[in-house]
Amino acid sequence: MTNEPDWEIIAQELMKYHLRDELAPLEKLQPNPDNPKIHPEEQISKIANSLKRFGPVAPIIVDENYMIVAGHARYKAAKQLGLASFPVRVFSFDADTATMYMLADNKLAEDAEWDAVKLPELLRALESRELDLDVMGFAPLDLDKMRLQLRYDEQPRDHSALVRDFIVPPFSVLDTTRDYWQQRKDIWLALGVQDGSGRDTGLIGNEGGNPRANIYNSINTGTSYFDPVLAEIAYKWFCPPKGSILDPFAGGVIRGGVAGSLGHPYTGVDLSDTQIAANWDRWESISSNLNFFEGVETHTPAWHLGDAANITEVAPGEYDLVFSCPPYFDLETYTDKPEDLSNMAWPEFCLTYDSIIRKCVGQLKDNRFAVWVVGDVRDKNGFYRDLIGVTITAFVNAGAKLYNDIIIKTAIATAPVRARRYFKNRKVVNIHQRMLVFYKGEPKRIAEEFGEPDVGEFTQLEEVEGFSD
Repeated sequence: MTNEPDWEIIAQELMKYHLRDELAPLEKLQPNPDNPKIHPEEQISKIANSLKRFGPVAPIIVDENYMIVAGHARYKAAKQLGLASFPVRVFSFDADTATMYMLADNKLAEDAEWDAVKLPELLRALESRELDLDVMGFAPLDLDKMRLQLRYDEQPRDHSALVRDFIVPPFSVLDTTRDYWQQRKDIWLALGVQDGSGRDTGLIGNEGGNPRANIYNSINTGTSYFDPVLAEIAYKWFCPPKGSILDPFAGGVIRGGVAGSLGHPYTGVDLSDTQIAANWDRWESISSNLNFFEGVETHTPAWHLGDAANITEVAPGEYDLVFSCPPYFDLETYTDKPEDLSNMAWPEFCLTYDSIIRKCVGQLKDNRFAVWVVGDVRDKNGFYRDLIGVTITAFVNAGAKLYNDIIIKTAIATAPVRARRYFKNRKVVNIHQRMLVFYKGEPKRIAEEFGEPDVGEFTQLEEVEGFSD
């Protein structure tokens, strides 16, 4: 005697909603007005080509009233071909079950992936027999792309090892959209290292839609916020362990919060007393969360109210790293104070900006880095002002030479929507920033001064008992 399941009963149970299969007049079928899936005309044409080649192999799923539950694209393709009828499978779904299946049918298909080796091989074999790839939705261009991808995938590399050893791969392009970046960012956000207080929303204007905008993390609020992973990378890669940090344009809590969490003495200068007060409040929350970790050495950041133009008086001393993200000229207006760079005319901005950089480099110790996150802005006529070029010139003249030029690839977000509007004037939408890394001293000293980065802190946050509560 065995405990084998009764497969016939199971099969009957699985078919409990199924009523019948039939060939139904196309005019009898009703598209579901709540269907959230959008089918572009190009897709419908491809499905129509497939129908002409293979016939209606897969039926359209309908309820008892012939409302389409799954198969809206096949229905549109059949109409495009002028078919009078189409095979349907009728189910006795109630309204909620029909909606759930409609969503499941659309969503679950997205979870499938192509085998990057088998798919090109199959397509190549079919193409060699001069068979038409279009009927399957593929084109010769797709096969060319797959060949290139296959060659790329065969190149020896180990991103997982690089992520383990360096937080993210130390390439000239940092991709903030990758899973390893977002997971790291989630840890910092869970610790409370996040902006959102002390500054108004909409500083960029038009809810982040200003065509001159080139700031990441600003789409939802129209105000830019710094990425904590970027701050962590700057400290782990370009600052000695527990080294001191000078930030002339402190802004929100992110750069100081990350520095303090990692045990770096951080000194930030900002014009806004409201922002500084908000940063102190946020740090109290961050330091409280850090109590969950045993043996973590933190260092309370120091935020000073003052003008970066007077940085040597406001924050005197020597530092192991200069790190900041300056105002992007008039892209955002931080305060109404005349000494605020964002309130100055361009010539005055450049002179004051150059002076601030010169003073910061003067406070930087020898054989140390300065890291500057910056992007370009357009003038009212759409031409770039070359803020990046002004920055590089200022640092080089101050005695710190450009050592790394890193592209920060940011989330696309609403870029596709804005791209259509911007490109009428042949403007492309920026989805990147620059992290310029300067060095003051002898590069041959770098290896002995900095060693290997220690990337271990806070990587197992989910395992800390009670933290998720």
